[in-house]
Amino acid sequence: MTHASSSPTEFVLVSTQRSGSAFVASILDALPGASVGPEVFLGLGMHSPENFYRYWAGMIRADERCLAPPRFAEVIDAYLDGFYSRAESASAVGFCLKYDQIPLVPGLLDALERRGVKVVHLVRENVLETLVSSVRSRERVAHGGRAHGDGPQPPERVRLRAQGLCDALAGRIREIGEWRETLSRRFECHELTLERAVCGRSDAGSMNPKPLREVCAFLGIEVGERPPRTTLRSSAARPLAELVDNADEIRAALSGTDYGHLLDPCGTLARPALRPGTDFGQWHAMCASLNRAEAMLAVGRGREAAVLLSGVRRMYPDEPAAAVALGAVYEHTGDLGRSASMYRIALHLDPWDAIAASRLRALTPGSLENASS
Repeated sequence: MTHASSSPTEFVLVSTQRSGSAFVASILDALPGASVGPEVFLGLGMHSPENFYRYWAGMIRADERCLAPPRFAEVIDAYLDGFYSRAESASAVGFCLKYDQIPLVPGLLDALERRGVKVVHLVRENVLETLVSSVRSRERVAHGGRAHGDGPQPPERVRLRAQGLCDALAGRIREIGEWRETLSRRFECHELTLERAVCGRSDAGSMNPKPLREVCAFLGIEVGERPPRTTLRSSAARPLAELVDNADEIRAALSGTDYGHLLDPCGTLARPALRPGTDFGQWHAMCASLNRAEAMLAVGRGREAAVLLSGVRRMYPDEPAAAVALGAVYEHTGDLGRSASMYRIALHLDPWDAIAASRLRALTPGSLENASS
Protein backbone atom coordinates (compact mmCIF):
# COMPACT_ATOMS: atom_id res chain seq x y z
CA MET A 1 0.00 0.00 0.00
CA THR A 2 1.43 3.36 -1.02
CA HIS A 3 1.02 6.46 1.09
CA ALA A 4 1.46 10.07 0.15
CA SER A 5 4.56 11.83 1.38
CA SER A 6 2.38 14.02 3.58
CA SER A 7 0.90 11.01 5.37
CA PRO A 8 1.91 10.50 8.99
CA THR A 9 4.49 7.91 9.94
CA GLU A 10 2.68 4.71 10.82
CA PHE A 11 4.29 2.71 13.60
CA VAL A 12 3.74 -0.01 16.16
CA LEU A 13 5.23 -0.19 19.65
CA VAL A 14 5.94 -3.91 20.07
CA SER A 15 6.94 -5.63 23.31
CA THR A 16 6.16 -8.44 25.67
CA GLN A 17 4.00 -7.91 28.74
CA ARG A 18 5.32 -5.78 31.60
CA SER A 19 8.07 -4.20 29.54
CA GLY A 20 7.00 -0.61 30.14
CA SER A 21 5.02 -0.15 26.93
CA ALA A 22 2.22 1.79 28.66
CA PHE A 23 4.83 4.14 30.13
CA VAL A 24 6.66 4.68 26.82
CA ALA A 25 3.42 5.00 24.85
CA SER A 26 2.18 7.61 27.30
CA ILE A 27 5.42 9.59 26.87
CA LEU A 28 5.21 9.43 23.07
CA ASP A 29 1.53 10.33 23.06
CA ALA A 30 2.38 13.49 25.01
CA LEU A 31 4.57 14.70 22.14
CA PRO A 32 2.91 17.40 20.03
CA GLY A 33 3.29 15.48 16.76
CA ALA A 34 2.38 11.97 17.90
CA SER A 35 -0.80 10.01 18.54
CA VAL A 36 -0.40 6.64 20.23
CA GLY A 37 -3.31 4.29 20.79
CA PRO A 38 -3.67 1.47 23.33
CA GLU A 39 -3.37 -2.28 22.76
CA VAL A 40 -6.00 -2.33 20.05
CA PHE A 41 -5.49 -6.06 19.40
CA LEU A 42 -6.13 -6.99 23.04
CA GLY A 43 -8.84 -9.64 23.11
CA LEU A 44 -10.23 -8.42 26.43
CA GLY A 45 -10.36 -4.81 25.29
CA MET A 46 -13.64 -4.80 23.37
CA HIS A 47 -14.96 -2.04 25.62
CA SER A 48 -12.63 0.33 23.79
CA PRO A 49 -14.09 1.89 20.64
CA GLU A 50 -10.68 1.50 18.94
CA ASN A 51 -10.43 -2.24 19.63
CA PHE A 52 -9.94 -4.45 16.58
CA TYR A 53 -12.17 -7.26 17.84
CA ARG A 54 -15.00 -4.83 18.44
CA TYR A 55 -14.57 -3.58 14.88
CA TRP A 56 -14.44 -7.14 13.54
CA ALA A 57 -17.60 -8.13 15.44
CA GLY A 58 -19.43 -5.24 13.80
CA MET A 59 -18.20 -6.36 10.38
CA ILE A 60 -19.38 -9.92 11.03
CA ARG A 61 -22.84 -8.70 11.99
CA ALA A 62 -22.98 -6.88 8.67
CA ASP A 63 -21.53 -9.73 6.62
CA GLU A 64 -20.75 -13.20 8.01
CA ARG A 65 -18.26 -13.75 5.19
CA CYS A 66 -15.87 -11.57 7.20
CA LEU A 67 -15.15 -14.71 9.24
CA ALA A 68 -13.51 -16.40 6.25
CA PRO A 69 -9.75 -15.97 5.62
CA PRO A 70 -9.99 -14.09 2.29
CA ARG A 71 -12.40 -11.52 3.68
CA PHE A 72 -10.59 -11.46 7.04
CA ALA A 73 -7.47 -10.05 5.35
CA GLU A 74 -9.62 -7.25 3.95
CA VAL A 75 -11.00 -6.62 7.43
CA ILE A 76 -7.48 -6.16 8.81
CA ASP A 77 -6.54 -3.76 6.01
CA ALA A 78 -9.74 -1.75 6.44
CA TYR A 79 -9.25 -1.58 10.20
CA LEU A 80 -5.66 -0.36 9.85
CA ASP A 81 -6.76 2.20 7.26
CA GLY A 82 -9.23 3.58 9.75
CA PHE A 83 -6.90 3.49 12.72
CA TYR A 84 -3.98 5.21 11.05
CA SER A 85 -6.23 8.01 9.82
CA ARG A 86 -7.47 8.67 13.37
CA ALA A 87 -5.38 11.81 13.91
CA GLU A 88 -5.09 13.89 10.77
CA SER A 89 -2.85 16.52 12.36
CA ALA A 90 -0.35 14.02 13.80
CA SER A 91 3.03 13.39 12.20
CA ALA A 92 3.23 9.87 13.64
CA VAL A 93 0.41 7.49 14.57
CA GLY A 94 0.86 4.18 16.32
CA PHE A 95 -0.46 1.63 18.78
CA CYS A 96 0.86 -0.90 21.28
CA LEU A 97 1.14 -4.55 20.30
CA LYS A 98 2.24 -7.51 22.42
CA TYR A 99 4.03 -10.59 21.12
CA ASP A 100 1.24 -12.97 22.11
CA GLN A 101 -1.41 -10.88 20.34
CA ILE A 102 0.24 -11.24 16.93
CA PRO A 103 -0.38 -14.99 16.29
CA LEU A 104 -4.05 -14.55 17.23
CA VAL A 105 -4.60 -12.33 14.18
CA PRO A 106 -3.46 -14.31 11.12
CA GLY A 107 -1.95 -12.05 8.51
CA LEU A 108 -1.45 -9.08 10.85
CA LEU A 109 2.31 -8.86 10.33
CA ASP A 110 1.81 -9.23 6.58
CA ALA A 111 -0.68 -6.35 6.59
CA LEU A 112 1.64 -4.14 8.63
CA GLU A 113 4.57 -5.02 6.39
CA ARG A 114 2.60 -4.14 3.25
CA ARG A 115 1.90 -0.71 4.71
CA GLY A 116 5.57 -0.06 5.43
CA VAL A 117 4.83 0.39 9.12
CA LYS A 118 7.80 1.20 11.33
CA VAL A 119 8.40 -0.79 14.50
CA VAL A 120 9.65 0.55 17.81
CA HIS A 121 10.69 -2.63 19.60
CA LEU A 122 10.69 -2.11 23.36
CA VAL A 123 12.81 -4.57 25.32
CA ARG A 124 13.14 -4.86 29.06
CA GLU A 125 16.64 -6.27 29.39
CA ASN A 126 16.06 -7.67 32.86
CA VAL A 127 13.52 -10.41 32.22
CA LEU A 128 13.28 -11.15 35.95
CA GLU A 129 11.81 -7.68 36.36
CA THR A 130 9.05 -8.57 33.91
CA LEU A 131 8.13 -11.54 36.11
CA VAL A 132 8.13 -9.41 39.26
CA SER A 133 6.09 -6.75 37.49
CA SER A 134 3.57 -9.39 36.40
CA VAL A 135 3.11 -10.55 39.99
CA ARG A 136 2.72 -6.97 41.18
CA SER A 137 0.20 -6.31 38.42
CA ARG A 138 -1.89 -9.32 39.46
CA GLU A 139 -1.74 -8.15 43.07
CA ARG A 140 -2.84 -4.67 42.02
CA VAL A 141 -5.87 -6.09 40.19
CA ALA A 142 -6.65 -8.35 43.15
CA HIS A 143 -6.74 -5.26 45.37
CA GLY A 144 -9.28 -3.61 43.10
CA GLY A 145 -6.92 -1.57 40.95
CA ARG A 146 -5.87 -1.66 37.32
CA ALA A 147 -2.78 -3.17 35.76
CA HIS A 148 -1.52 0.34 34.97
CA GLY A 149 -2.03 3.74 36.48
CA ASP A 150 -3.41 4.96 39.76
CA GLY A 151 -5.57 3.08 42.20
CA PRO A 152 -5.03 0.63 45.05
CA GLN A 153 -1.39 -0.32 45.33
CA PRO A 154 -0.12 -3.91 45.51
CA PRO A 155 1.97 -5.06 48.47
CA GLU A 156 5.35 -3.36 48.53
CA ARG A 157 7.13 -6.71 48.21
CA VAL A 158 6.05 -9.86 46.40
CA ARG A 159 7.09 -13.49 46.57
CA LEU A 160 8.36 -15.45 43.59
CA ARG A 161 8.40 -19.20 43.07
CA ALA A 162 11.97 -20.44 42.95
CA GLN A 163 10.98 -23.76 41.37
CA GLY A 164 11.03 -23.51 37.59
CA LEU A 165 12.25 -19.91 37.68
CA CYS A 166 15.29 -20.53 35.48
CA ASP A 167 13.14 -22.25 32.86
CA ALA A 168 10.72 -19.33 32.89
CA LEU A 169 13.54 -16.83 32.44
CA ALA A 170 15.10 -18.89 29.65
CA GLY A 171 11.73 -18.96 27.90
CA ARG A 172 11.38 -15.20 28.08
CA ILE A 173 14.90 -14.64 26.80
CA ARG A 174 14.28 -17.03 23.92
CA GLU A 175 10.97 -15.35 23.05
CA ILE A 176 12.49 -11.87 23.00
CA GLY A 177 15.40 -13.09 20.89
CA GLU A 178 13.09 -14.68 18.33
CA TRP A 179 10.96 -11.55 18.02
CA ARG A 180 14.04 -9.33 17.73
CA GLU A 181 15.12 -11.38 14.73
CA THR A 182 11.67 -11.45 13.14
CA LEU A 183 10.93 -7.76 13.54
CA SER A 184 14.35 -6.56 12.38
CA ARG A 185 14.11 -8.80 9.32
CA ARG A 186 10.65 -7.70 8.22
CA PHE A 187 10.42 -4.06 9.28
CA GLU A 188 12.35 -0.86 9.61
CA CYS A 189 12.93 -1.33 13.30
CA HIS A 190 14.27 0.79 16.15
CA GLU A 191 15.07 -1.00 19.40
CA LEU A 192 14.58 0.77 22.70
CA THR A 193 15.44 -0.76 26.06
CA LEU A 194 13.39 0.31 29.05
CA GLU A 195 16.51 0.44 31.22
CA ARG A 196 18.15 2.94 28.89
CA ALA A 197 14.95 4.96 28.71
CA VAL A 198 14.57 5.46 32.46
CA CYS A 199 17.92 4.64 34.10
CA GLY A 200 19.13 7.36 36.44
CA ARG A 201 16.01 9.50 36.13
CA SER A 202 15.12 11.40 39.29
CA ASP A 203 11.82 12.28 37.62
CA ALA A 204 9.96 8.97 37.41
CA GLY A 205 7.42 10.41 34.98
CA SER A 206 9.86 11.27 32.22
CA MET A 207 12.25 9.58 29.82
CA ASN A 208 15.97 10.09 29.29
CA PRO A 209 16.55 12.75 26.61
CA LYS A 210 18.91 10.84 24.31
CA PRO A 211 16.79 7.70 23.73
CA LEU A 212 13.72 9.94 23.42
CA ARG A 213 15.42 11.99 20.70
CA GLU A 214 16.46 8.81 18.90
CA VAL A 215 12.90 7.47 18.88
CA CYS A 216 11.56 10.82 17.69
CA ALA A 217 14.13 10.96 14.88
CA PHE A 218 13.14 7.44 13.84
CA LEU A 219 9.47 8.44 13.72
CA GLY A 220 10.13 11.82 12.11
CA ILE A 221 8.69 13.95 14.91
CA GLU A 222 10.00 16.73 17.12
CA VAL A 223 10.60 16.42 20.85
CA GLY A 224 9.09 19.83 21.47
CA GLU A 225 10.12 22.67 23.74
CA ARG A 226 9.12 20.88 26.92
CA PRO A 227 10.07 17.24 27.53
CA PRO A 228 6.94 15.07 27.62
CA ARG A 229 5.82 13.66 30.95
CA THR A 230 3.38 11.02 32.08
CA THR A 231 1.52 10.25 35.28
CA LEU A 232 2.51 6.60 34.88
CA ARG A 233 5.57 5.42 36.76
CA SER A 234 8.15 2.85 35.75
CA SER A 235 9.63 0.60 38.44
CA ALA A 236 12.68 -0.22 36.31
CA ALA A 237 14.92 2.24 38.17
CA ARG A 238 14.24 0.63 41.56
CA PRO A 239 16.55 -2.14 42.86
CA LEU A 240 14.79 -5.40 42.12
CA ALA A 241 15.87 -7.10 45.35
CA GLU A 242 13.84 -4.51 47.27
CA LEU A 243 10.66 -5.74 45.57
CA VAL A 244 11.15 -9.47 46.20
CA ASP A 245 10.19 -10.67 49.66
CA ASN A 246 12.10 -13.96 49.30
CA ALA A 247 15.13 -12.38 47.64
CA ASP A 248 17.60 -14.69 49.40
CA GLU A 249 15.75 -17.77 48.17
CA ILE A 250 15.64 -16.42 44.61
CA ARG A 251 19.30 -15.41 44.78
CA ALA A 252 20.21 -18.97 45.79
CA ALA A 253 18.08 -20.42 42.98
CA LEU A 254 19.81 -18.23 40.40
CA SER A 255 23.33 -18.59 41.80
CA GLY A 256 25.75 -20.13 39.31
CA THR A 257 23.32 -19.78 36.41
CA ASP A 258 23.24 -17.34 33.50
CA TYR A 259 20.54 -15.44 35.40
CA GLY A 260 22.35 -14.62 38.63
CA HIS A 261 22.96 -11.07 37.46
CA LEU A 262 19.26 -10.32 37.14
CA LEU A 263 18.51 -9.95 40.84
CA ASP A 264 21.73 -8.14 41.70
CA PRO A 265 23.09 -6.49 38.53
CA CYS A 266 26.80 -5.70 38.54
CA GLY A 267 27.67 -2.19 39.60
CA THR A 268 31.45 -1.98 39.25
CA LEU A 269 32.15 -3.63 35.91
CA ALA A 270 30.66 -2.08 32.79
CA ARG A 271 27.63 -3.89 31.43
CA PRO A 272 27.64 -4.53 27.67
CA ALA A 273 25.19 -2.56 25.58
CA LEU A 274 22.39 -4.52 23.93
CA ARG A 275 23.05 -3.72 20.28
CA PRO A 276 20.97 -4.58 17.21
CA GLY A 277 22.02 -7.99 15.96
CA THR A 278 23.39 -9.09 19.34
CA ASP A 279 21.99 -12.45 20.38
CA PHE A 280 19.82 -11.81 23.44
CA GLY A 281 20.74 -15.09 25.13
CA GLN A 282 24.46 -14.56 24.58
CA TRP A 283 24.14 -11.02 25.89
CA HIS A 284 22.64 -12.33 29.13
CA ALA A 285 25.39 -14.95 29.40
CA MET A 286 28.00 -12.19 29.04
CA CYS A 287 26.30 -10.12 31.76
CA ALA A 288 26.29 -13.17 34.02
CA SER A 289 30.04 -13.65 33.50
CA LEU A 290 30.68 -10.02 34.41
CA ASN A 291 28.65 -10.47 37.57
CA ARG A 292 30.62 -13.56 38.54
CA ALA A 293 33.89 -11.73 37.93
CA GLU A 294 32.71 -8.85 40.09
CA ALA A 295 31.83 -11.27 42.88
CA MET A 296 35.32 -12.78 42.63
CA LEU A 297 36.91 -9.34 42.88
CA ALA A 298 34.89 -8.59 46.00
CA VAL A 299 36.48 -11.52 47.84
CA GLY A 300 40.02 -10.98 46.58
CA ARG A 301 39.99 -13.53 43.75
CA GLY A 302 41.24 -11.11 41.13
CA ARG A 303 43.34 -13.62 39.20
CA GLU A 304 40.37 -15.96 38.81
CA ALA A 305 38.28 -13.03 37.64
CA ALA A 306 40.94 -12.20 35.05
CA VAL A 307 40.93 -15.78 33.76
CA LEU A 308 37.13 -15.74 33.51
CA LEU A 309 37.02 -12.44 31.65
CA SER A 310 39.88 -13.45 29.36
CA GLY A 311 37.61 -16.26 28.23
CA VAL A 312 34.76 -13.79 27.74
CA ARG A 313 37.08 -11.62 25.63
CA ARG A 314 37.90 -14.59 23.40
CA MET A 315 34.21 -15.36 22.96
CA TYR A 316 33.22 -11.74 22.31
CA PRO A 317 36.28 -10.04 20.79
CA ASP A 318 34.20 -7.19 19.34
CA GLU A 319 32.46 -6.28 22.60
CA PRO A 320 33.97 -3.14 24.21
CA ALA A 321 32.46 -3.89 27.62
CA ALA A 322 34.35 -7.19 27.81
CA ALA A 323 37.64 -5.36 27.24
CA VAL A 324 36.69 -2.64 29.75
CA ALA A 325 35.78 -5.24 32.38
CA LEU A 326 39.04 -7.13 31.90
CA GLY A 327 40.92 -3.84 32.06
CA ALA A 328 39.20 -3.02 35.35
CA VAL A 329 40.19 -6.40 36.79
CA TYR A 330 43.81 -5.91 35.72
CA GLU A 331 43.75 -2.44 37.25
CA HIS A 332 42.32 -3.85 40.48
CA THR A 333 45.12 -6.44 40.69
CA GLY A 334 47.83 -3.86 39.93
CA ASP A 335 48.64 -4.99 36.39
CA LEU A 336 48.35 -1.46 35.00
CA GLY A 337 50.11 -2.16 31.71
CA ARG A 338 47.59 -4.82 30.71
CA SER A 339 44.81 -2.66 32.09
CA ALA A 340 45.74 0.25 29.82
CA SER A 341 46.02 -2.14 26.88
CA MET A 342 42.47 -3.38 27.45
CA TYR A 343 41.11 0.15 27.71
CA ARG A 344 42.81 1.04 24.42
CA ILE A 345 41.27 -2.02 22.78
CA ALA A 346 37.85 -0.95 24.07
CA LEU A 347 38.34 2.54 22.63
CA HIS A 348 39.41 1.04 19.31
CA LEU A 349 36.15 -0.91 19.25
CA ASP A 350 34.10 2.06 20.45
CA PRO A 351 35.83 5.47 20.39
CA TRP A 352 32.93 6.91 22.41
CA ASP A 353 33.25 4.50 25.35
CA ALA A 354 33.31 6.98 28.24
CA ILE A 355 34.33 4.44 30.88
CA ALA A 356 37.35 3.22 28.92
CA ALA A 357 38.40 6.80 28.16
CA SER A 358 38.13 7.96 31.77
CA ARG A 359 39.94 4.92 33.17
CA LEU A 360 42.73 5.25 30.62
CA ARG A 361 43.17 8.92 31.54
CA ALA A 362 43.36 7.91 35.21
CA LEU A 363 46.26 5.61 34.39
CA THR A 364 48.82 8.41 34.11
CA PRO A 365 52.18 7.83 32.40
CA GLY A 366 53.78 7.98 35.83
CA SER A 367 51.65 5.19 37.23
CA LEU A 368 52.35 3.03 34.18
CA GLU A 369 56.09 3.61 34.49
CA ASN A 370 56.02 2.71 38.19
CA ALA A 371 54.06 -0.44 37.41
CA SER A 372 56.61 -1.56 34.82
CA SER A 373 59.69 -0.81 36.96
